[in-house]
Amino acid sequence: MKTTPLLAALLLMQASAGAQSAITVDIWRAPDLNEFGIPDPGAYPTVFVGSYTVPMANPYSPELNFNADTLDWRPFGLSWFKADIHGSFTVATPGTDQLMFRGGIMGRVSIASLTIDGNYNPVLFTSSIDSLYQNTVTLSKGLHSFDLIYMPGQSQALVGPGDVETVPNGKDGIAIVDVDHTWEPASSVRESTWLVWLFPLGLLLWRRK
Repeated sequence: MKTTPLLAALLLMQASAGAQSAITVDIWRAPDLNEFGIPDPGAYPTVFVGSYTVPMANPYSPELNFNADTLDWRPFGLSWFKADIHGSFTVATPGTDQLMFRGGIMGRVSIASLTIDGNYNPVLFTSSIDSLYQNTVTLSKGLHSFDLIYMPGQSQALVGPGDVETVPNGKDGIAIVDVDHTWEPASSVRESTWLVWLFPLGLLLWRRK
């Protein structure tokens, strides 16, 4: 059985449309006892809990969304944690794109830091002190890696007469928003997904010959 050039191209396009890389998420929790030997649920997360992977939302961008709309992300059932999120994406069209953070990125002790290709200076960064939560990024064509460190916020709560404690606020969620989608192919899937639907028609026409 011969494969015509048209059929081969359609098969390749369908495979490319369905291909996705994965994002790895490493989760850390606070220790049972802090450095003073007492329970502290809001202590810095240093105990590794586990890892899992999720598909990339877009193979041409570091955009992602972990419950940024509902702020109820509870990895491994935790409401206070540190997430090390990393993956890679392909720039098909080199150029400048605008990225921004959204979600539970405010509050005391909160932090979100995105780096690309292991650079020392983050592309995006926000904390209770510094809030560079949107930025333009220029990338060349090819494969690029990204790393995101995220810890949700905490807030001060009254725990006794005149006694205030800083505790997790439970608003957990983070998204990287790709504003321009510059790095997708020049004739991107967003504009040409109708070509994938030609596959069944092309296959039928080929079989009738």
